[in-house]
Amino acid sequence: MSEMLLSFDGFIRLFAGAVVIAGGYGHQIVRLFIKPSLVNVLQLLCLIGLSAIFSFVAFNDANMWNGSPDIVLALVMGIFAATVIFYMVYFLITVFSRALISE
Repeated sequence: MSEMLLSFDGFIRLFAGAVVIAGGYGHQIVRLFIKPSLVNVLQLLCLIGLSAIFSFVAFNDANMWNGSPDIVLALVMGIFAATVIFYMVYFLITVFSRALISE
């Protein structure tokens, strides 16, 4: 982990992951404050649950860790993966529902 944090490439990867996480969670929280509905609450809870599951899986992966496990790296990787997958499914549902409504 220390080699990755000292390299510029590792810093860019962690920064990009943090930007995706902040953007994804920020979008859900803003939507919740703008239009408080049960759907928005459930989407935020689904994103939090997916993040917890993916972080747990990343932390327990034996092939990933050479030395001692790093909880911060596991959290960032898990939350990043969950956010990307959540928004891929979210955008697919949004596009197909708008396509079905317009026909």
